[in-house]
Amino acid sequence: MGAETPFLYFTDHQDPELGRRVVEGRSREFSAFRWQGAVPNPQEADTFERSKLNWSERSAPRHAELLAWYRKLIGIRRDKIVVRAKARRILLKP
Repeated sequence: MGAETPFLYFTDHQDPELGRRVVEGRSREFSAFRWQGAVPNPQEADTFERSKLNWSERSAPRHAELLAWYRKLIGIRRDKIVVRAKARRILLKP
């Protein structure tokens, strides 16, 4: 129900050796899960581009519903939990 774009692991290591090691490590990690197909290369710009959100999805009903739900949860946290925590700190000051 969330974003349809994948959130892939991506890097931009300027050190070629570090970049190579990250790519190799990811390949080994994915093989342990019996991954089928090519492992997304974290050093390739395309991996980053594929992970960008499609913000136009927010207007689709199922995405709008999920966004509204998250906003409500954040509001509850802000109004209830955070306020109580601040009040508790004030009351417990020596």
